[in-house]
Amino acid sequence: DGDGYGDNNEVGAESPDHWPQDDSRNVAEASLSCSLVEPEVNLAVGPKFAFTCTVTHAMQVAITARVTWDGGADAFGGSRSQTVVITPEAGNATLWFQTEVARKVPIDLVITVVEPGSNAAMDEVTLEVDVIDSRLTEIDAPTQTEWTDMSWWVDDERGQVALGQVLLIVLLLGLLVRGRRLSNRWQEEREALAMALVERRRTAPPMSTSPPPPQGIPGLGQRPPQP
Repeated sequence: DGDGYGDNNEVGAESPDHWPQDDSRNVAEASLSCSLVEPEVNLAVGPKFAFTCTVTHAMQVAITARVTWDGGADAFGGSRSQTVVITPEAGNATLWFQTEVARKVPIDLVITVVEPGSNAAMDEVTLEVDVIDSRLTEIDAPTQTEWTDMSWWVDDERGQVALGQVLLIVLLLGLLVRGRRLSNRWQEEREALAMALVERRRTAPPMSTSPPPPQGIPGLGQRPPQP
């Protein structure tokens, strides 16, 4: 019919034309549905995850379907494509894929099903893969984590006991630091007083060893000495 596809529509044929009399139709027609085995990937458990894809067709002849996925640079490993022959009696085929993630980022898996030799996809779906790490769970902001949330300290009995122990340790450390400061200050004051006493003794005038002369009583006349 001049559409560029061959009239041979047998299994394994290159660029088969399943409607050789209709130039508006050529490749096989099929639908694709995919789903994750687990709803999310937890890096605390492991980076691997799996998904399945089912190819369904209602044609009266067997078709060859190739399912290919692409997850970008953050998804790697495992087979990126599988090929299956689906007979009219079967009507569908389910394929299983496994790969792994490189880091904690959301991933979009773009999955297509084509007939070998054709450049046109029979169907395409996108799977959104949610990647988490339960060891460090985000709450409100990327910088706020579960282990920084203090609400459980107040609500949980064990948290209250732990919080009391922490406060007691902080109080004891504060008293210890304050005691050391007071002890150091008292030691400095004693040393300064001792140095002042030494300096006073060093600069004081020497004391006389002879007794002072007798002094009269004020207000009384002095009796002259006896001859």
